[in-house]
Amino acid sequence: MVKIGRLKKVDLRKVWPKEDKDFTSWLAREGIYLLKDELGLGEIEVVETEAEVGDYRVDVLAVEDTPEGPRRIIIENQYGPTDHKHLGQLLTYAAGQDADIIIWITEKAKDEHRGVIDWLNRISESSEIDVNFFLVRIEAWKIEDSDVAPKFTIIASPNNWSKLIKKTKVRSLGETSLRSYEFLKALVKFLSKKKHFGKINDPSPSTPSYHYFSIGATDAWVRIVVNNNKKHLKLGVYIRSINKFDHVFQNKDKIIKVLGENLLWEKYEKGGAFSYVLDNFDIKRE
Repeated sequence: MVKIGRLKKVDLRKVWPKEDKDFTSWLAREGIYLLKDELGLGEIEVVETEAEVGDYRVDVLAVEDTPEGPRRIIIENQYGPTDHKHLGQLLTYAAGQDADIIIWITEKAKDEHRGVIDWLNRISESSEIDVNFFLVRIEAWKIEDSDVAPKFTIIASPNNWSKLIKKTKVRSLGETSLRSYEFLKALVKFLSKKKHFGKINDPSPSTPSYHYFSIGATDAWVRIVVNNNKKHLKLGVYIRSINKFDHVFQNKDKIIKVLGENLLWEKYEKGGAFSYVLDNFDIKRE
């Protein structure tokens, strides 16, 4: 007969004594992957912990890979019940980092603060501003003398969030897409060994057609794009800020002197990119 144990809730402070040092460090190192799965996000890379916003510091700054470009994520952690102070900090961080996804993690969510998050999401949806707010509860559980298991539970999220979640599963890819994915993976692994790029946290592309990874700046990422239909490969820098991209573009002569004239310059709604483009790139031949 199978033995059935009893779930026991564990005080977070016994697992992570200090919220800022212990819990935030664990979240940035390991917990971020549990959190992204609970929220249905794509591949995430942590850019910085304790990132400065004026006189304050946001606990975790991260980015999510998407076909339209990286989406900036801020995470504010709080032991105990939600309060007005942390709500104010959350909005300050969101504005200061121009965040696309704002996550508030807490032990206990008060009804009035859940109402604020729901209200902010309604405003975002009605104004067609692509900003998403989440209120998430963190708990720790164990069975008898087992290891402690963290558990994230979504308390509040955008109303249409489930419709927006799109995950690419490699096992369902066709032959061309699978070859493209493996090529990207090998290329990113090769680049990660070059000192100019530094450490790349996750060398596995989130899709078979593109990958972004941080180069140490909060507004710029290396971008690799494989377009099998147009048969070209792009390798360049994506800048997630219209003002900063415009500044770079105004000084593009200096970049051209270093990188050469064969650069493709592209401007988007929230930023821009400059890239080398390899035409006549056929993944079937590579």
